[in-house]
Amino acid sequence: MLLAGVHKTTGLSLNINSLAKADDSRSFLKKYLSFGEHLFNGFCSLCRRSGLFKENKIESYEDLSNAVKNTVNNLVSSNNLQGNSSNGTGFSISQEQLANIQAQVTSAIQPTAAGQKQ
Repeated sequence: MLLAGVHKTTGLSLNINSLAKADDSRSFLKKYLSFGEHLFNGFCSLCRRSGLFKENKIESYEDLSNAVKNTVNNLVSSNNLQGNSSNGTGFSISQEQLANIQAQVTSAIQPTAAGQKQ
């Protein structure tokens, strides 16, 4: 199911020919992956029907813009990126760098005079 999720969300698929040289091995892998996709689709269908999950649809440029801004703002305000201290991963970032990231994202999603993204 994990490989099916990767395939559905990114378009990446396992290169069966590089893993299996024999026809019967390739056939087995194809069936295995197909079964995983079937399970993944069934699980997604169950989630939709359960009422425990909601779908966040992006229907307009404004929805996309708000989603990106909220994500960046949440990232910036998270404790993992505050100040210039290490967060345990060896990664640190200054407030100036965070402000620069916010400005770049904001300018990237601003519509041009023609109404299109830059």
